[in-house]
Amino acid sequence: MPQQPYIPIAGTWARSRHDHENAWYRRGSPFDRVMAGHGYERVEQDRDPNRPDDGYWSGAVNGLLIQWVAWWRDRHPAWRTGGETLRGFLRARRRELDESGGVTIVAHSHGGQVLAYALAEMHADVCPIHVVTVDMPVRRDMDGVYGRAAARCRQWVHLYSKRGWKSRFRWLGNRFGPRTLDVAHRNRKVTGGHSGILDDAGHIGQWHDILSDLPPRIAAGPA
Repeated sequence: MPQQPYIPIAGTWARSRHDHENAWYRRGSPFDRVMAGHGYERVEQDRDPNRPDDGYWSGAVNGLLIQWVAWWRDRHPAWRTGGETLRGFLRARRRELDESGGVTIVAHSHGGQVLAYALAEMHADVCPIHVVTVDMPVRRDMDGVYGRAAARCRQWVHLYSKRGWKSRFRWLGNRFGPRTLDVAHRNRKVTGGHSGILDDAGHIGQWHDILSDLPPRIAAGPA
């Protein structure tokens, strides 16, 4: 069976923080090597010569002026824009992904909101989709979007970390109370804070268990 395609979606401002060769969403990163070891291959994405991020489409979301201007007021326009971009990307690659048996999408932080909007507003099944959200802030104003998105994916695994009271991620855009996602098929607590599981050698090994627990791969369709 061919490699299972996967698509990484970074969180807000990922380009400014991780614009280097070892960024977790880049081909050949430590995270990408872990995925490859479990039979996953990063989907080559549309390239833009004006960006130094090897064509990582979500960089357009992270760099949008509206994301910076509206950050403290309303982030949804930028998330919707990113969702439209991802949705169009999936449709354009529909045959390729379907023939491979579907796609796994790994979304970090508010990249999960982008993914949720992409799936929630998808009017037809593009291909079998498995979702892993990594420490995505769970928001009350996204409950309806989460519900519609969950109906479009085969499985949703939500990874969440323990955050202390001094953590800014506990206060920025996250609901109080449980950090689990009600519509997820499985919630799993991980170590490493907000992003350590993606790029910290001391925590990235958790992916071996996470990926092993995903359901058996779907047989690829006819070529």
